[in-house]
Amino acid sequence: MMKDQDIIDLEEESKRLSEDRFERQKRISWWNQDLLKSSNVLVVGAGTLGNELCKNLALLGVGKISIIDNDDVEPVNLSRSILMREEDIGRNKAEVLAKRIKEIDSNIEIVPLNLDVVYQYGSANYRNFDLVLMTVDNMEARMYINRYCNMWNIPLINGGLDGLVCEVQVIQPPQTACYECTFSAQDYATIKEKYSCDGLMKSDPAGKIAMVITSAAIGAGLMSQEAVKLLHGANSSLAGRRAILDGFTNEFTILSVARNPNCQGHYRIGADNSLWIEYLADTTLRDLKIKVREVLRSDFQIFHDKSILYGGNCPSCGKRKDIMGLAGMIPEGAMFCENCRSFLSPDVHGDLRMDDSTLKDHGVPDNHVLTLALPGGQLKYIIPNINN
Repeated sequence: MMKDQDIIDLEEESKRLSEDRFERQKRISWWNQDLLKSSNVLVVGAGTLGNELCKNLALLGVGKISIIDNDDVEPVNLSRSILMREEDIGRNKAEVLAKRIKEIDSNIEIVPLNLDVVYQYGSANYRNFDLVLMTVDNMEARMYINRYCNMWNIPLINGGLDGLVCEVQVIQPPQTACYECTFSAQDYATIKEKYSCDGLMKSDPAGKIAMVITSAAIGAGLMSQEAVKLLHGANSSLAGRRAILDGFTNEFTILSVARNPNCQGHYRIGADNSLWIEYLADTTLRDLKIKVREVLRSDFQIFHDKSILYGGNCPSCGKRKDIMGLAGMIPEGAMFCENCRSFLSPDVHGDLRMDDSTLKDHGVPDNHVLTLALPGGQLKYIIPNINN
């Protein structure tokens, strides 16, 4: 005999199910919405693919999303970016996406970062994320993002577009191949093409890649789906593999990517090769050296993983021009002698030299890992021991 407590008010039950915005995806047997809500994800690139990807992550209910992009919205973005409007032209892409994601779900914590991911985002920041997704359109940014994810063993999903073709690779360090494992000498040469022989920024405009929303939607869908699996701790079927979909032929190819044990992108940070020290970008080099000497009884030099320009000497009149900053952010046009207009011979090095200058003056961003070179060629890493 049915008891009163067994009677279900179908109207009330239907209302209850409809009020839970994630109820349908919760019907997947292994789904854990609370886990997604507590996840912290970084998306690098807020363009075509990043736009679709952020939309998906917001609809899925990922709790915290940081977005890095230092470009502004242009009219050309509007044909393939659902989160961008005509009124957004001229505004930073990351900030625009953050605003629109809040409109999708006001409960999501969004952190827009208007900066250059290669030069202005510290490598130790990556340790804070459960997952990184990169949708940038240049190999250099991919290379550094990949290296820093490897540094902290953070899962990374790479997505790329070229016309009707989309490509997705899942990287789970240290087990699988990383993005840089397949690099050839030509790939490194391609990265260097945007710089002069001395590492200064060329003024030539970068080439643009053909894109269309259809392949972007497919690529972002596949990236999002693999992201959900990784955030749930499940195995990704694309781990150590690269999926390529040719939208013209609708051929789907999955390639295995072998891990290169000699890959330059593999970092190993352990107790035996690292020093945890409190320092910020505003710390002077002198103060950092004092802190290092408190725990390390040895001679050392401190290096950035980017080249630092300290100035240049004129080969014609002998005049010196002092310039201090990262070589890759200083245009070639800055290296002309103010006296005779000859091109200066750049003074470019990776070591930090100016004791009374701050790390920021040397081009070191907050929360960035530095390298110690010790006698005999031994290397150690200085890791910023700060609360994030």
